Amino acid sequence: MLRHAFPIAIELSTFSDHGLLPTPNEKGRSIRNINKNIANPSKTESLIASHPEKSLDELVSAQIINADQKAQQQTQYLKVDQEYRGFLTSEKAAFEKSFTEKLEKDHEAALVQIKDQAHKNLCQGPSS
Repeated sequence: MLRHAFPIAIELSTFSDHGLLPTPNEKGRSIRNINKNIANPSKTESLIASHPEKSLDELVSAQIINADQKAQQQTQYLKVDQEYRGFLTSEKAAFEKSFTEKLEKDHEAALVQIKDQAHKNLCQGPSS
């Protein structure tokens, strides 16, 4: 008895009845689905751009876009929001670091200046 070291999972619905290769109909269907997935977001973007005064909910209720398109847009908005927040967080950290370094440098320079002035005043003694 031959045993495999790992489980092999093959989804038979992805193969044709003739063997391991998909049929031309399956290839065509797959190509059409890919083209739809590429074209639909750009259509949705143009529909939303042509109605800037309306929210996504209003566009769905007016049947300008469907609920799936709304969900895709919300996903895109959330992704952009997350990327932007990450960018702002890194920019804030970089600014705080440079500001803190400059503040410490200026503080040290001010202390040196005050110490030098105090030393000069002590060396000169009281003026009469």
